Amino acid sequence: MLYAAGAASRPSAGFRVEIPEFAIGAGSAVALLGSSGVGKSTLIRALCGLDGHGDVRWEGQRFWGGVPFPETGTTAHRSLLRRDICVLPQDARAAFDPLQRLGDQVRRVASPDEGVDIATALRELGVDDGAALCRRYPHEVSGGQAQAMLLAMALLRRPKLLVADEPSTGLDPARVDELARQLRITCECGSALLVATHDHEFAASIGARGWGIRAGRLEPVGDDVVAWPGRPRASIESYSPILRARGIGIRHGNRWIVRDVDVDLCAGESVGLVGPSGAGKSSIARVLAGLEPAITGRVEIDGPRVAVQLLFQDAYASLTPHRTIRAQVRECARRGFDVDAEAAALALETETLDRVPAELSGGERRRAALLRALGVRPRILVLDEPTAELDRATAVDVVRTLLSCQARDGLAMLWITHDRGLAAAVTDRTINLPESA
Repeated sequence: MLYAAGAASRPSAGFRVEIPEFAIGAGSAVALLGSSGVGKSTLIRALCGLDGHGDVRWEGQRFWGGVPFPETGTTAHRSLLRRDICVLPQDARAAFDPLQRLGDQVRRVASPDEGVDIATALRELGVDDGAALCRRYPHEVSGGQAQAMLLAMALLRRPKLLVADEPSTGLDPARVDELARQLRITCECGSALLVATHDHEFAASIGARGWGIRAGRLEPVGDDVVAWPGRPRASIESYSPILRARGIGIRHGNRWIVRDVDVDLCAGESVGLVGPSGAGKSSIARVLAGLEPAITGRVEIDGPRVAVQLLFQDAYASLTPHRTIRAQVRECARRGFDVDAEAAALALETETLDRVPAELSGGERRRAALLRALGVRPRILVLDEPTAELDRATAVDVVRTLLSCQARDGLAMLWITHDRGLAAAVTDRTINLPESA
């Protein structure tokens, strides 16, 4: 179906990926597994002719169904993307028009000529409130809900080739399992699947052959998974929280997202905040960090508000677009914070610090946002999916660094994560949220 041999590059970010020979046929699944920043997203865009403003380049041969792949921007290329190839980007919210309801957008793209039951497609992905989601705008849903809407659109189209960049990001475990089942069914029905993912277990669950980018070259890889680092349980001798939240209630419009939630955090303690997508985890994180008011309840902090730092789920939105990472870290870091040394501890290359966010990969942006948060030397870190968009090895390094910072500074940490293994490895206890109404 799709055959390629050549090279994909993105000069502004210093990426170049050599492809000796790569093919994917009907009914097969391939997973691109590699370190953050090596060029997986660049490769996807180059293979599909999504060169944006000319920043992504393709050199070599590409064939679709045995005939030359059409040139980017031509009528034949646009027709191919509408009819046979469906590409799901890494940032689900950014894929939608913010001024239109989600249901209208999915319905129009999925099937412009006939009615589609989006709610049924969402229910097959484990989302029971599909009808309500269709009535909302992109800013009114969680990252996981936006991802589910995007996936429902793709499954309704049944393309010949489904290309997904980190499709499981932001989904709770039950929905990840359901997504894997749906993708397997998609392949069984004859569609080809190309997925970029950091999750080796997810790749294995969809029966995908693994390919990785090593030293600028695409090649088959194994499925070795690095274990999460462990930590001893915190010994809280005198229960004296440095953050205490009582009766937190959050409402978006007329809809309650969260009701009567209590959160306590002690120095040196790690607490997990878990629940299905849309249960209000990110909203609670914003309230605790002082970025959003609660409708009911109160938050008390032992120290200044800056003592609480939030690492956002959307790392790109938390960074200033036109300033270098180094400048952003320096403007908020406390005296004595060694930017280069701390960046190295987060596996962030020195030259990356002198780039702007748009020139970084998703994983590099996440580590840059974490670096800026640590620069404040906070007492409390609220971590909203801190390992999202990171390959497993880099994610393990980031978690190890966080645990080292916690041991060194006595940080309290609130971990919001869908990774059950990570939560079991790093948290002392968990707070379970029910699904929001």
